[in-house]
Amino acid sequence: MSLADLATGALTLVVFLTTLVVLVLVHELGHFIVARRFGVRIHEFGIGFPPRARVLGSDGETIYTLNWLPLGGFVRLEGEDGGDRSDPRSFAAQPLWKRTVILAAGVVMNLLLAVAIMGGIAAFGDPTSAVRVNGAEPGSFAAAIGLRPGEAIEAVDGRRFLYFEGEEAISYLHERLGREVTLTVRRTDRTTEERQVQVPLGGLLLGEVQADSPAASIGLRRGDLIEAIDGRRFRFFDSPDASAYLRARPGREVTLTVRRADGSVEELRVRLRPADRIDATHGPLGVTWTVGELAIVPGATTVGHDPVSALRLGLDRTWRALGLIVGALDTFARSVIADPTAPPPVAGPVGIAAQFADVIRDYPAVFIFWLAGLLSANLALVNVLPLPPLDGGRIAVGLLQAAVGGRISVSAERLTYFIGFVLLMGFLLWVTIFDVLRAAGAGP
Repeated sequence: MSLADLATGALTLVVFLTTLVVLVLVHELGHFIVARRFGVRIHEFGIGFPPRARVLGSDGETIYTLNWLPLGGFVRLEGEDGGDRSDPRSFAAQPLWKRTVILAAGVVMNLLLAVAIMGGIAAFGDPTSAVRVNGAEPGSFAAAIGLRPGEAIEAVDGRRFLYFEGEEAISYLHERLGREVTLTVRRTDRTTEERQVQVPLGGLLLGEVQADSPAASIGLRRGDLIEAIDGRRFRFFDSPDASAYLRARPGREVTLTVRRADGSVEELRVRLRPADRIDATHGPLGVTWTVGELAIVPGATTVGHDPVSALRLGLDRTWRALGLIVGALDTFARSVIADPTAPPPVAGPVGIAAQFADVIRDYPAVFIFWLAGLLSANLALVNVLPLPPLDGGRIAVGLLQAAVGGRISVSAERLTYFIGFVLLMGFLLWVTIFDVLRAAGAGP
């Protein structure tokens, strides 16, 4: 390992831990502010997790501490574990709406932080980008519009796309299928030219074809183009729709209209995998789709926005980040149902740290803030899940108690949170094991 690798590793650790501490402290600050506003007694506000390193100060009721494990922070409230309900300043003694607001405050703070980070990036200047062609296989979208490997789309109809909106270049073209657009293309010799092209309707290009899969059994190969399934035509970019169509028909036969690389068209019948043999990546057909391996190229210029536009972009990007996270959770749930032994398609602390390392090594520094904003939105969404001991789980327990007309015993409430904590830690350990295997090059 070189000195540069060691320096990158050390910087990654510092940046990752600092980001994690800030995000969790902002979350806990939400609980702290609202709990104090409602008069709940706060015993401790801690930076990091115990064991305690030192007491930073006290305001007479709350002590502020620095702890040895730099993995976030915490707020310790009177009665937060279902303790004495006779004390009017206990969290447990508060009415349901106050307890709900206190618990939800952390989620709100993380969402506000995500909007502030995303909006701040937009205000101070978004790095621009181009869409580069890594490969242009026959039948791919890139080949269909005349792009060659190494070329890059700098603008479409005069519109430049931002780093954080690289997918919007693809979406913009998607909205204009069958229509003519003007591409500003940077060629491999660094010169640029404008090309008038018609965005093709096309079909779905096969990427990987698994051995012993339904696709392989009928002779499908990488580079084949599926133009229709059961007579239903699918276009470039419609692979999520095609995947959903196939997943809704496990174990059934479908008819594929396939265009081969030589231009010939065949109608092929194939029986899809049964539900218990479908994996999250390759689906019922045993294939992956590709749109020609388009990737983002770092840009050198920035585009700033006025405060109102920056706020709008901050809200929009946070909303889109939440959509990405929901999609990841959906993929995770489907993969667990399909194959509980498969590697989880989500990252734990080690995997997230590896993402920070990639950003530090390959991208401008502003991407660190973008990743922090994404993680803040992630923290908000995960915490709202109705799973003890997360905030959403505690809110769900409170709502359940209200629905049945009473409160469960303190011991039962504590047991619920303990079981939830053990399951959560087990899940994190499971994910971390795969993260470590991937980092070591031994995992899938």
